[in-house]
Amino acid sequence: EHFEDCGAMPYAHGDLLASNVAATHAQTILEVGTGIGYSTVCLALGNPQAHIYTIDKNPLHIELAKKYFKEFNVENQITTHTGTAEDILPTFTQKFDLIFYDGFVPQRKFVFQLYNMLKTGGLLISTNLFLAEKSGGKYLKMLKDEAIWQTEIVDDTAFSVKKS
Repeated sequence: EHFEDCGAMPYAHGDLLASNVAATHAQTILEVGTGIGYSTVCLALGNPQAHIYTIDKNPLHIELAKKYFKEFNVENQITTHTGTAEDILPTFTQKFDLIFYDGFVPQRKFVFQLYNMLKTGGLLISTNLFLAEKSGGKYLKMLKDEAIWQTEIVDDTAFSVKKS
């Protein structure tokens, strides 16, 4: 496949995604930023009983990803949504066990929204932390609030467990 046209870069730690899904027994998973679908497949392979809801604003990404889902035989575990996170996130009513935020640069405005969508004890995985700011900016600062998150950083990714 030629992915140059879409500009998506596969997430470098797919094995970490799969192992976190397996370790947490996540059943309901939200992914913001489908890209070509590599990370979505990793999330699905982590738990065959899990269902992944994935959002991407680029219809080409969704089209490429669906081919990838079929190739790995996980298409029945995945529901795709084409549109912006701003438009799609408010349409969800359920709470998620795990959320993978793989938008281009994590934006502070999403932290409280994702927090409210996550079950207590749920895991928020946020990547691309240092694309815009070496410090991870206000988004990462909010995830370091120890009253509500337990956060560890691996490369450019924050693994944050919702405490309460």
